[in-house]
Amino acid sequence: MQRNFLLGGEEGKKKVAWLSWENGCKPKSLGGLDIKNIGLFNFALLAKWRWEFCREGDGLWKRVLISNM
Repeated sequence: MQRNFLLGGEEGKKKVAWLSWENGCKPKSLGGLDIKNIGLFNFALLAKWRWEFCREGDGLWKRVLISNM
């Protein structure tokens, strides 16, 4: 979605990418657009959830997750 917004892409049509996604995710001070890297952001959120899961004693959401395994 972010890529289509930046490129003005329509479903099924190709557009010219004037900037690689990796360069777009770089900070503005390094010549990028400071776009959040969704892959890294997702990884960080999953790591945080795992940390909370291991740290929490006997919380409700932990019991719900364990019961569905």
